[in-house]
Amino acid sequence: MITPKLGVVVGPTRYMEPSTGIVRHTLDMVDLDAAPVGGKRTTERISLDFFAHGFALDPSKPHRAALFEKRGPGAGYVDLVDRTVLAPIAPLAGHAFYGHGAYSKSGDQLFAVEMNLESRDGVLTVRDPSTFEVRDRFPTYGAAPHDCHLVEDGAVLAVTNGGGPDGDPRTPSVAYVDVATRALIERFEVDDPAINAGHVAPMTARAFALVSAPRDGLPETTSLGGVSLRRRGSRLEKRRAPLEVTNRFIGESLSVCAHEPSRTVFATHPYGNVATLWSMDTGAILAAVDIESPRGVTLTLDGRYFAVSAGAKAALLLFEASPFRLARDNDSTLGRFGGSHVYTWKQRA
Repeated sequence: MITPKLGVVVGPTRYMEPSTGIVRHTLDMVDLDAAPVGGKRTTERISLDFFAHGFALDPSKPHRAALFEKRGPGAGYVDLVDRTVLAPIAPLAGHAFYGHGAYSKSGDQLFAVEMNLESRDGVLTVRDPSTFEVRDRFPTYGAAPHDCHLVEDGAVLAVTNGGGPDGDPRTPSVAYVDVATRALIERFEVDDPAINAGHVAPMTARAFALVSAPRDGLPETTSLGGVSLRRRGSRLEKRRAPLEVTNRFIGESLSVCAHEPSRTVFATHPYGNVATLWSMDTGAILAAVDIESPRGVTLTLDGRYFAVSAGAKAALLLFEASPFRLARDNDSTLGRFGGSHVYTWKQRA
């Protein structure tokens, strides 16, 4: 019997060269199935000219991916095998990329999340997967959009809208949009006016977990972010207990990852130095783990582990997903991921 592979963890990084003081941007890759060299895992790097945030694999060419900057003009198409940037991608005039994008199921369309810099209105541009020219555009049905996932066998896009700044009536939300018609199917509003809608982890039956930062205009170092759950058949509700944990969600709750078999979600809270595990069926917190500055989280290919980037050295930690616990013989030298997120890639043979 062949043991399923863990995969390659990829994630953006920004760092300063000690000798020159020059800031570098890279996409880093660590093969979790490769044998360590000299006791350490090898990190492969693709040099970029922007600080990437979102990562969208091309299903028609699964060794390639589109990368997007958060709140900026930077985006590009990369080859993960050749370690090269193949083409830049430019935003619409008067717009900025807002962090994420997704390919259609067949790979014949690339959806990019963008924001009008004047109005903050969200737009999804539909791009040719070869030339990246804009073929179409449609609204995200909200302001300051961010995250984007293809769900329901490729028929629907789940998009987060951060909303207007504090006091603005444009409410943060998660919108489910029909891919074929571009029409809004369903919209779930955040029930706390002090937080935005950041990253979402969709599950079956339109259940999902949402992590949030404070609304624009509120103090980032003292205001709380949070975790909200939309359980099957219910409304979207922020988790407010236990207070000894949720009061640690200072600033942004950053990344979130769902484990469908156990019906759990893992969230990171970097400024509170804590990561949390929640039940999607009961809404209860299952674990709160003290970790220095946890940031990105992804599942390994076999679904056995949550892989979490954390700490000043941006190491990678593995947690068994079910039952939830820190993996045995965890290698603290894994990885070098200084950005907001990490992702998993299945490297071709």
